[in-house]
Amino acid sequence: MRIAVIIPESNRKKLFEQTIWTLRKTLIGIDYEIFTKNGMRDGEIKTVNDLANSIDIDYDYLLRSDDDMFYSKGWLEEMLKALDDVRLIGGTLYPVHHVQLSNVIDSLSKNYIVTNITPGNNWLMRKKTWDDFSPIRSGDDKQQEDVDFCQRIQEAGYKNAVLLNNSLVVHCGITNSLGKDRGEFVTRYMMNLIKKVGAYYE
Repeated sequence: MRIAVIIPESNRKKLFEQTIWTLRKTLIGIDYEIFTKNGMRDGEIKTVNDLANSIDIDYDYLLRSDDDMFYSKGWLEEMLKALDDVRLIGGTLYPVHHVQLSNVIDSLSKNYIVTNITPGNNWLMRKKTWDDFSPIRSGDDKQQEDVDFCQRIQEAGYKNAVLLNNSLVVHCGITNSLGKDRGEFVTRYMMNLIKKVGAYYE
């Protein structure tokens, strides 16, 4: 099993270093390679597409990660289990994303929750999923790329989801989160997870 990891960088050096450090710490024994590029300068969506389409190694899984994530031990194992049932799995769930009650009940016997959106800051998928549904397309707002990609998966009859354990992959970039339609409640939610895992945040 080989994993290709793509990370659009920004100028947030400490957050980026934490992302890389926690990835490497939790991928010991795994065959992987990390591909990075300055996404904020060159356009994040374009950067992700360019990186994914220019990977020069054979790989089985593609991990898209933002530069401000914290990975805890066990995240990969849990995501691989979920990919037996869904085409796309992520680790970050925001309270603003739609979750059907039936999906929450189903998740009690599984390790994931089916959602309308799997946030684009953390996606794990098989190579075939990328081949089938790429590229990521930009939209009118910052969430549109997530919505569009997930909708294409759902329209094809498949599911996307997030891990039930919301502390395995934590989003640590909360600056200006109030300006991204998340609101104070979501910011508090993010801060609680950051404190739970002891991560650095900005």
